[in-house]
Amino acid sequence: MPFEIVRQNLCEVTADAVVRFVNTGAGVRVLHRGNLPPGFMAKALEFAFTPRAVVLIEVSLPQGGDGEFKPALLLAQAYRQALTAAVREHCGSVAIVWPKFSLPGMSETDLLSILVQGEREFLAEQELWVTLVVEDVRRLRLSDSLINAVSRYIKDHYIQALPREKTGHVLAKVKNMIAPVEAELEENEELTDIPAEETCLFREQEEAQAPSDKFYVEPKMRSVDPRLFEQLIAQREESFSESLLRMIDERGMSDPQVYKRANLDRKLFSKIRIQKDYRPSKTTALALAIALELNLDELKVLIGRAGYALTHASKLDIIVEYFIGQGIYDLFQINEVLFAFDQPLLGGRSF
Repeated sequence: MPFEIVRQNLCEVTADAVVRFVNTGAGVRVLHRGNLPPGFMAKALEFAFTPRAVVLIEVSLPQGGDGEFKPALLLAQAYRQALTAAVREHCGSVAIVWPKFSLPGMSETDLLSILVQGEREFLAEQELWVTLVVEDVRRLRLSDSLINAVSRYIKDHYIQALPREKTGHVLAKVKNMIAPVEAELEENEELTDIPAEETCLFREQEEAQAPSDKFYVEPKMRSVDPRLFEQLIAQREESFSESLLRMIDERGMSDPQVYKRANLDRKLFSKIRIQKDYRPSKTTALALAIALELNLDELKVLIGRAGYALTHASKLDIIVEYFIGQGIYDLFQINEVLFAFDQPLLGGRSF
């Protein structure tokens, strides 16, 4: 099931379980709403901020130790244990709260990579809806080199759309420019008008040349072969669903491979497969195109079947275009960058 990143307060997120990172204790601890041990009343306040959550899972982050200290490995193991605990508690969705403190020897970029990679591996095996909640965006920093490269690409290709008031001014100028031309055309039409008495002569000549009813034979309608209709229907333009399924078959991929790589819910993919005329959102169409690793021309054809097009007036479209041009089809990495530029994410809860 999908993984998404959101800029929201935890109280605005709907999830069955909440995973928090703490810098005390060791391992993973599972707490249940309404069944807290003595001395854990402070945890009841945390549940109060997540009305739907019934499980609170605490992950102790590694803070150092003797000998060879591997915080990345320890964090990855603890994180997988937390997700496994959520599944064991029969949770269908979980909110991961971005830690409010730093790890020794680990940058925010390293932490994000571990979380995203953990999600990728876990969701390949399990059905769980995971949301990474970033309440303080300043604590989430991506690779400077990647962000700089994407920023330059956006700067070179972004075409800012005119505001509505400016668009109105432009249309007014165009109207003023063509007004004299329209006036001249109307004047010429008046000069070339045929007098009424002359039009009567033309009508008489036309009536004289018209075939007499006595000799007029109505043309016979040719019968149409029903097979011709079948051929025309078969040759009609494919729908989005038909194009998608054909491309999946051509690449020898399975449905789970596609919807998991596209970061989509299985139920949504089933709806696209069953309903041939289903029109997905643009972010869903783009996610599926990336899952299939289409080139830019193929992507334009597929999303065009759903009525969409890439435009340089959209930063989202430009970022997607950049990654495809680089041959990068990692949807999780693309979504990280989209998040950094405050753009809608691909897949996830889009329909």
